[in-house]
Formats: sequence, structure tokens, C-alpha cells
Amino acid sequence: MPSELATQVEQLAVVDGVKLDSAANILVGEHVSRLPFARARGRLYVLVEPIGERTGWEGICRELAQAVHDEYYDGSGSVTAGLRLALERANALLCEMNAAEARRANRLAGISAVVLKGNDAFIAQTGPALVYVVRKGTTTRFPEDSPWLDMSPQQAMEEGYAPPLGLRPDLSVDMFHCEVEPGDSIVLTESVAASSLSEGEIASLVAEGEGDIGAGRLQSLFKDKDVSLLVVKVGAPDQEMTDARRPPRLGPMVRLAGPTSEMPRPSLRPVESGGEPNDIHGLVRRAGAYASAGVAMASSLGSDIWRRMLPGSDLSRAARQRRRRSGALALLPQARRAQPDDRLVLVGILLAVAVVLAGGYGLVRWQTARVQAARYQRTLELAQSKLAEAKAATDPTSARKSLEEANVLLTRAEQYGRNDTASQELSQQLGQQLDALNKVSRLYWLPVLREYSDAGSAPRRVIAHGIDVYVEDNGLGRIYKYLFNPTMDGLQELGEGVPEVLMRTGDVRGDLTVGRIVDMTWMSAGPGRDWSSLLVLDQSGALLEYEPTAGIKVLPIGQRASLLEPHSIAGIEGRLLVLDAKANQILVFEPGAGGYDTAAKPYTNANLLLSGVVDMQVDGDVYLLYADGLVAKLRGGQQLPFDLKGLEVRIKNPTAMCVTPAIDSANPGHIYIADAGNQRILEFSKDGDFTRQFLPKRNDFSFANITGLWVDEKSGKMLVLSNNKLLLANLPTE
Repeated sequence: MPSELATQVEQLAVVDGVKLDSAANILVGEHVSRLPFARARGRLYVLVEPIGERTGWEGICRELAQAVHDEYYDGSGSVTAGLRLALERANALLCEMNAAEARRANRLAGISAVVLKGNDAFIAQTGPALVYVVRKGTTTRFPEDSPWLDMSPQQAMEEGYAPPLGLRPDLSVDMFHCEVEPGDSIVLTESVAASSLSEGEIASLVAEGEGDIGAGRLQSLFKDKDVSLLVVKVGAPDQEMTDARRPPRLGPMVRLAGPTSEMPRPSLRPVESGGEPNDIHGLVRRAGAYASAGVAMASSLGSDIWRRMLPGSDLSRAARQRRRRSGALALLPQARRAQPDDRLVLVGILLAVAVVLAGGYGLVRWQTARVQAARYQRTLELAQSKLAEAKAATDPTSARKSLEEANVLLTRAEQYGRNDTASQELSQQLGQQLDALNKVSRLYWLPVLREYSDAGSAPRRVIAHGIDVYVEDNGLGRIYKYLFNPTMDGLQELGEGVPEVLMRTGDVRGDLTVGRIVDMTWMSAGPGRDWSSLLVLDQSGALLEYEPTAGIKVLPIGQRASLLEPHSIAGIEGRLLVLDAKANQILVFEPGAGGYDTAAKPYTNANLLLSGVVDMQVDGDVYLLYADGLVAKLRGGQQLPFDLKGLEVRIKNPTAMCVTPAIDSANPGHIYIADAGNQRILEFSKDGDFTRQFLPKRNDFSFANITGLWVDEKSGKMLVLSNNKLLLANLPTE
């Protein structure tokens, strides 16, 4: 085994022209084996270069550097394979953090990792960040060419070469190798150094000598820029490392302009310093090293004895010479007895080797289990601290950030293959805190009242009045009617011969053949109309009425032929509103004698694009729900200033809306929106303020495809059409 070279490590940072002695984006792990037979992984040096604004990077740099350290020293195989896996682990960690904070721009970083093992230096890089090797005044840069040195970060990412950490799950790592000798220096620095320092200036900065590594020169060069450097000077194997030369522990982050996402971790200490008594990782690794040495020594001894006893060994050659000298009868009794004795010794040695190997394997398994258990426990402790931070936070933004970090930690804990009571309780606590923060009301009771399994079925509108329930199937062109049972927790069974289909496309009503059904609404009584009933509009503009005591009839409607593309209808106190998407107008029909045969009047002159409207509802004011999640509010034909406010996650694919009437002065009603893209139902005040949202219990996908919605706040019932099913829910009290 080649002797390990001595090293002198110095690190320096310049921030806003001020010199700092250490930086949290630098990690030094000088793990040198003490036993001659122990497996050595060499010395590890890491530098992380954040891309863009550095506010909040302190904890993240520590996490990434620590992930590289843990993955490399806990792994097996070649140095290059270990470095590649270590950088891939750091990339996966940053991708997890970006996914957990999807509302902000992704954090990206470059990284350089160097392993010094014997006289070999192994370099792994991706994204921005540089490594220089200086020998006798001559400097070699790795990589020699990089788009990060000649282009903007955006152009470099589009180039696709050496992608940074956090950009995508798959990572391409550049690997380099060179030999070093005493007197050489290895410099890890950020890409800004390439544009400010020539290779000659790099060599002069790390010229041999004690003290500052060109601090004054660096401060003058980088007075308006931030930079970090890690210099590793290589010495002869017998050269002692003084206390002054020992690598410093991880220092504070270079720059802090705001709140950070730091997750505290124990400081990294070199193994040769002895470690602390309660350092579980160090104890376990040293136990593994001693076990490895024992296995190696046993294997060497067994190999030597095996070689001596196989044919061709000294004993076998002596026996053959005696046989040749004595002839056919010269085989001595002692020789005959020696052969079975040799085999017994061989069997004993094999058994001993097997026992040693089994013990080594068991020790490795024990070591791995101890490490995994310690990491799992530490991860749970960090998650618990983040939950406590969120609970104590005074503003929603800080609380949400802490909960997202706790979620990442609990997800990481699941990867250790443990799912005990503590983990389950923390996950439950996380869910409860997230629900409280996001104003979530869970619907634990969602019975299926009807399922629409016919081919082509697409139910999209549901209305209830009293115990009557009506469902419009837009796919098959049908209107269904059901009745609530007396307790309103289910539907009555229809009597024999009573069809559940009230009307359908193709029905003949007098001189009218019902066309494709467009929409339906419940029309309440009002001036000129002293009864309430269900109104249904077909594509041709024909209007049909269903009144439970009078049955179905066709109502006359004025200007029927002038309707170009009727899309939605709504009614209140006898007045009928029809939204014509193609004509880009809302028409108002006043009730007359037996129908709506008077000429329609335009409702609004507002400059609105009605072709994007998904649903229309009326409660005195007119509400229009658009496909992009916006809601327009009109009163007397004039558009009012109106926005949906206080929603953390924007609406994605809204499909239906329900506006409830006022019950009394204390309850003026609400606006309910079916957000199919996020599988939830949202509740807003009539001023547009977000009040709460409804979701099924966890791991329940009942709202995976919401198409229709109806809410009755007076009875406390909610009907939902989703996944071609009619669902019932009790409206939770606030």
C-alpha cells in the first residue's frame, strides 16, 4: 500500500471585499486509516458553488457537502464509482428540496469533489466550480474548457454540458485523474476565479510559505465579488502535520442576507483527531476497520497454509522423493498417517476461515444497521424540531417553509426502511399542521349514491331542491331524478316501473324532438311566476320545464332562433339568464304568461370574453367562472372589482361553481368552486376571500375528477359528481 502523503489545508473566503477564514460551502474530510490492512478511502475535499442569489444557501451547502461525504465514505467499490454516487446523492437531495418548495425558482449549484489517495488525485465535477493543480509554478485547470466560464448560467444549462445539481434527476459527472507529489498544491475554487485570476496568479497565491494565502491580493481582486478557495498543499509522508495545519472544522456560511433553511448537523471532524466518545458514526466505522483488518490477516494466514498443503507444496515434494527412493514398497506408515492428518488440518482451517468470514459479515451487517438506526433517529429529531418551529411561527410563510422541510426529512426517513410509531406520529402531526395552515376541512364520510357506468356517460351538473335530486348527464344527454330518504343520508329506492331517467335527447314532446341537452337550472318563484320548477335548455334553444305535480312541458321562449351557441343557463325569482358563447352575450328573459316568449334583453355591455366561461351562477349578482380559475362578478350588468384572495396554490382546471343564497345576516352565503386539477373544493366569501377547502381523507381519491357540485348550507349537505359517481357529504361546521 503506498504511503499517504501529508497535507496542509487552508481555506479562505472573500465576501463584499471582507476576508473570512472559513466557508460553509467547503468540506474537508481527511480520513486516514490507522491499520495496515484496513480499507482506505483517502482524503475528501468538497466545494459547492451556488448559482445566482446566495440568500438562504447556508444550510443547503452544508447538507449537500455532508451528503457527498456520507455517501462516499459509507460506500464501497472504486474511488471514481464512489465519487460519482456521492455527487448523484447530492443532486437527488437538491432535487428533493426544489420539489418541496415548488413555488420558488429552483436552487442550482455546481460542485467539485477531490479524493487524494496515495499519490493519486481523483476529481469529480459538474456545473460551475474549478480545480487547479499547481506544480513548480505550472498550473493545470480542471476542466480545461467549460461553458460555465464562457456563457451565462442560462446559456450553459441550455448547452446541456456539465448540468448543475438540482436541474434534473439524472446527472452527468465529469471525472479526472492526475498524480501528485510533495510540493504540489490542489486548489478548489468557484468559477468566478477563472475570470479574475490568471493561472500564474493562482500559482503565486499558493506559493510555498506559511501564513495568509495571498489574502490582500484576493481582497483587492474580489472587492465587488464573492469567492471561496480551498488550498491543499501536499507534503512528504513523514512530514508531521502541526496543529496549525490541521484542517479546520466546518465554519459559518459565507453570506447570510435573510432567513436560511439550515438543518443543523454535527460538525465534521477528521478521524485522526480521535473523535468524540458519543460519535456513533466514528465508533462504528472504526469497528468496521478493525474487523476488516482481522479478516485480511486471517485470509493471508489461511492462504499460506493452504498453499503449503496443496500438491506441489514442500511436504508433498518430500513425500514423492521418498517414494521414488524406496520403490513400490517404500511408502512409510508415517507417510500414510500424514495424509489424513493434513486433510483434517485443511478442514479445520476452512472451518476457521468460514467462521471468520461469517463473523465479519455479521459485524458489517451490525455496523450498517447501527449507522442506519442512528441516521434514522437523527432525521426524526430534525423533523420534530421543524414541526416545533412551524407551530411556533407567527407568520404563515415561515410555518409553511418549516413544514416543507419536515416533509422532506420524513420522506428521507422512509428510505431507511423503518416505519415505527414515532415516524407515524410525526407524519400524522405534519398532516394536521399542514391542514390547519392550508385551512383544510377533511370529508371523512363520502358515500356513493349512484354510479354512472354506461359507455359514454359524463355527468356534469347536479341540483337538489328539497328532497328532489337532479343529475344532468352531458355525455348521454339524460336528466336523472332521485329522492333523498327521510334522513337525507341516502337515496330512496324507486318503485317498480318508475324510471330514474326524467328526460333524454331524442324524446318527443308535442312538436318538439329534444336536441342535445346543454344545461339545467332550478328556477325559483318570483314576479310573474308564482311556482318553482326545473328548466332544461337544449342546443336548439328549446326550453323544457319539469314541475313534480304537473310533469314535463315545452315552454315558449322568445328569439329562440337567434341563439347561436347557448352554453349555460341560470335563474332567480323567475328571471332566466342564457349565456350565448358565440354571440358573446348574456341574455335576460322575463317570465310571461306561461313561458318566456318576450324579447330577450342583453344583460351587460362589459367587455368580457364569454367563450372561456366554464360555469355561470346567480344570486342577485351574476358570477362567471373561467377556465383559468378567474371569477368575474357583475351587478346590474356592470362588472365589479373582484378577485379571489388568500389562496396559496392557484386553481387548476376548475369545472363547476355553486353560489349559495344568504340564510341570514350572519351567514350571507358563499362561493364554492370545484378545482379538479388539485382534487379539492374551495370555499370563498362573496367578497372573494378564501375561507377553507374540502378534501377527502388522506389516500382517498374520490375527488380525482370532479365535474359537478351543489351545496345547501341550510341543510348542511354537499353533492359532488366525481369519477362518474354521485357522492354525498356533510358540510363541516367551521
